[in-house]
Amino acid sequence: MRCSANNASVTLRFAYCGAAGVGKTSNLAGLHARSVHTSRSHLARLASRSDRTAIFDLRLEIPHAPSALSIELCCVSGEAKDPSTHRWLLRNADVIVFVADSRIAAAQSNADAFLALKTHLRSVGMDPRQVPMVIQFNRQDEPKIRSSTELLHLASAGRERVFLASAAQGRGIVETFVGAMDVLLTSVANERSGPEVLRSHAAQIRAQTAALMTSPD
Repeated sequence: MRCSANNASVTLRFAYCGAAGVGKTSNLAGLHARSVHTSRSHLARLASRSDRTAIFDLRLEIPHAPSALSIELCCVSGEAKDPSTHRWLLRNADVIVFVADSRIAAAQSNADAFLALKTHLRSVGMDPRQVPMVIQFNRQDEPKIRSSTELLHLASAGRERVFLASAAQGRGIVETFVGAMDVLLTSVANERSGPEVLRSHAAQIRAQTAALMTSPD
């Protein structure tokens, strides 16, 4: 979270994480395409010598709110090779969307990526148990996937909310995004932390987050 002086503006970071090829960038591209064009920035794709990142901002219009609010959505395309890329992605993350591959053959790579995420969070001084997070099982349109019943059963064993999606077809990505905001605001309310606007205007923020995604191109 980034706040200006006196919390006049607040930027919330949604970090999309997961193994290479699970659809993190497809999520961002789909959300960008569906968002209200007057409220979004350009979808930037940045390449360093070792990694590629995607990032864009959404501006929230909350009447009478004491702070100007925006959401920064970002991910690392593929698998980040430079540790500093992980630190950049996670250091200011307010909520994490862990994108997993629904295919049966990807079970181990999902597990490895989730363990790596926990390690990276600890490296920037964040407790994985305290970070708001949702899990998206993407690639639901692929053959040989784990059944929705099995995935939801796995979800019941954890604390994270789970969403099923096919980012390539645009299914489930908006629900994941809106759900991530709900999880973040619930955490802020429970912890009584962060700028007051996130508590005093939570209902409006939830409504506006959903409204941003009602204008597909």
